[in-house]
Amino acid sequence: MYALLIGLPIFVLHIVLTRAFAKMSARNLQPRRFTYIVLWCSWACLAVLGLTIPDRVNGELHTVLTGAQEPALGLAIGISNPLAIIGVGLSVAAVISILAELRGPRVHEDEILDAYENRSTQ
Repeated sequence: MYALLIGLPIFVLHIVLTRAFAKMSARNLQPRRFTYIVLWCSWACLAVLGLTIPDRVNGELHTVLTGAQEPALGLAIGISNPLAIIGVGLSVAAVISILAELRGPRVHEDEILDAYENRSTQ
């Protein structure tokens, strides 16, 4: 169940990222370093989440990192929720960052008006 609830949104975000990276590559653009750093931090959080997220085995909660041993199990479960939130949040930030880069620089109103005035005076 966790795989669908957590994995599906992360998978969709990474599909969007992959398509955006492909479009940038087709336009011979290079993403900013910020996008890569945010994406790597997201992967690190989500990798640790995979080690600490609990699963039921024979009616008991287990994690890959701690097994069923208390108090480490409680700590691992307690750290899973923040890791998931931070990891998904960083993935969303990476998507927003690369889509903003793909869109290019914003044109200001002054530039539009200047271009219009130049056309009308010629």
